[in-house]
Amino acid sequence: MSAKVRLVLLGAGHTHAGVLARLRRQPWANVDVDVICVSDHASAAYSGMLPGVLGGQYTRDQMEVDLAGLCDDAGAVLVTGPVRRIDVERRALIFNDGRVLPFDILSIGVGSVPTRDGVLIDQPGHVIAIKPMQTLIARLDAGLKRAVTPLASGRFPIVVVGGGLGGVEVACALTAYVCSSYGGRLRPQISLVTRESTFSAGLAPATARRVMAALSHRAITVVAGANVNRVDGHGLHLTDGRQIDAALTLWATGAVAPPILQTLNLPQDDRGFLLTDRTLLAHRDPPIFAVGDAGTLRDGPTPKAGVYAVRQTPILWHNLQAVMQGRRLRVFTPQSSFLRLINIGGNQAIGEWEGVSFEGRWAWRLKDYIDRRFMAAFDVSRRPACHQGRKNPSGEDERNAVHGPRPRVAASLADHGETPDTPDTADDHTGPGTGGGSTRPMEAGQ
Repeated sequence: MSAKVRLVLLGAGHTHAGVLARLRRQPWANVDVDVICVSDHASAAYSGMLPGVLGGQYTRDQMEVDLAGLCDDAGAVLVTGPVRRIDVERRALIFNDGRVLPFDILSIGVGSVPTRDGVLIDQPGHVIAIKPMQTLIARLDAGLKRAVTPLASGRFPIVVVGGGLGGVEVACALTAYVCSSYGGRLRPQISLVTRESTFSAGLAPATARRVMAALSHRAITVVAGANVNRVDGHGLHLTDGRQIDAALTLWATGAVAPPILQTLNLPQDDRGFLLTDRTLLAHRDPPIFAVGDAGTLRDGPTPKAGVYAVRQTPILWHNLQAVMQGRRLRVFTPQSSFLRLINIGGNQAIGEWEGVSFEGRWAWRLKDYIDRRFMAAFDVSRRPACHQGRKNPSGEDERNAVHGPRPRVAASLADHGETPDTPDTADDHTGPGTGGGSTRPMEAGQ
């Protein structure tokens, strides 16, 4: 592409945040490009630290990425606001408020949302979805305020729906959060509801037993083989006729595609995620990449886990530049296994590596070290030596990005070849302390 190119990063999850962090240190050479990041929020939340925030191990600031500062350091522009649809023919994003943002190259990293799967929710205020995590604490506080009357005391039933590691970590942290908010007034009684007949969460049997023991030690009731068909002001109603009392319900079920992906007339998997080739391309002309949870490899699907999104960062960073320069693209080869570290509260963690299970304070310290090291890459208070950012206090860059003229595409991808993935030595992020919260993507705000 010889003319100036407009690159739009839709969503600010692990992969896109990683690309921006790389651009802080290593700006692309020999390309004339405007980089625009689009997100619902001015910050991104790292889900690996969310249970630690609930459990009092971290502050909210420690789990958040300052997107405005990160974009500024990278020489990019942040545009905030919900996107209604993606118009491939017009090569543009259409915002809810009618704004139009043209693009030449688009990368989609909008993450996933918890599935409701036909569950009838009579009173939405009683159900709090885990995502978007940027707003979870505020929504949880509002839900507790509604549910807890001024004179309320004693038993306070809370249900977490979803038997994955995210649900486990949140369940383990909730008692500490409620007690810190309301002192000794309330006795939280936590239940974890899962469809699985026996709890496994994709873990090795020995690790699953450790998790079940940790839940039992924390007086968390696991309700297995439970299919929820309705939630009302009294609690959950199951398809087998059982009812589970709940003053508050947190929704942490499996991943499905956000509605924005349904506006694209592009191939999708059975959960609505965009199908891509191994270069992470979902569409070639115009070039549209799908990364993190938003994309599914056509010939080798992987679990929706943040570790894969992190590993896609060097591939996307190279391939975006390759598209602009007319060079060959690299392919993404997912790793076959990864470290899982599960925060169970009390500065304890359970881990699994290649089927070997372990736990203890040392496992928590390992997870804490990895998570802090991962987040340090996005700390805008630590300016890189090659800082190329531009200050934008007036918002002029954002207005120009949305309303300004769009450069034309100078070349398509029709003749681009693919090359195997090669080691990338440009200070790779090796990823968060994977497993549980640490394998889920940073929230993209879409």
